[in-house]
Amino acid sequence: MVAGIVLRISPRVNVQPAVSAMFMLGVAGATGAGVARVWETAVGAAIALAGAILVWPPDPLDALRRRLERLRQELAADLAAVADSLATGNQLELDDVRAHSLDAIRDLFEVAPARRALRWNPLRRADLVELPEVERRIGLAARIFRHARAVARDVADTRLTSRHLAAATRHLADAADRVLTGGPAGEALVRAEWELAAPAEGDEVI
Repeated sequence: MVAGIVLRISPRVNVQPAVSAMFMLGVAGATGAGVARVWETAVGAAIALAGAILVWPPDPLDALRRRLERLRQELAADLAAVADSLATGNQLELDDVRAHSLDAIRDLFEVAPARRALRWNPLRRADLVELPEVERRIGLAARIFRHARAVARDVADTRLTSRHLAAATRHLADAADRVLTGGPAGEALVRAEWELAAPAEGDEVI
C-alpha cells in the first residue's frame, strides 16, 4: 500500500490490501493462518509491483499531456462561446466556464504526484526533463481560465453586443491555443489588439 501511494498517478488510493491484512489478522491470527496469509499477500504484491514497473510502467507525463489537451479544447470552446455571445447577444451560460476553470486548478495539483511517480520509476525517470514544460503550460492554462471566467461573467452581466470585442475574443482564443501547444502567439495578439483599438461602432447593450 505504501508503494502504491508513492507511485500512484491517480488521487484515489487503493486501501483493499491493508483492509484485507487487518481482517485476516483479526479473524485467523490465533491460528497463525492470518500471519501466513499476510506474508503471501506481501510476496504477491511485491512481484506484481515489480512486474508493473518493469513490464508496463505507468506514464504520468502522458496523463498530464492528456489533461493539458483537454484544457486546451475546453478553453477554446469557452472563449468561442464568449465571442458568440458578444456577436449575437445570446445569453452566455457560465456553469461550464466555472467548471472548466476549477478543472484547470485540479489538474495543476496533479503535477506533484506525477513528479513523485516519475522520480521513483527507473523506466520513466528520464521524463522528468520534459515535465517542467508541461507544468508551465498547465499553469498557464489555469491562469488564462481565471481571466476567461472573469470576462465571461462581465459579458453575461452586461449583455453587450460588439463585433470588435467578439473578433478580439476569437483572436485571443487563437493566441491561447497556440501558446498552449508551444506555438507563436504574437500575430494573434496583434490582431486582438487591433480589434480592441477599433472605434466602438455598432456596440449595443441589450
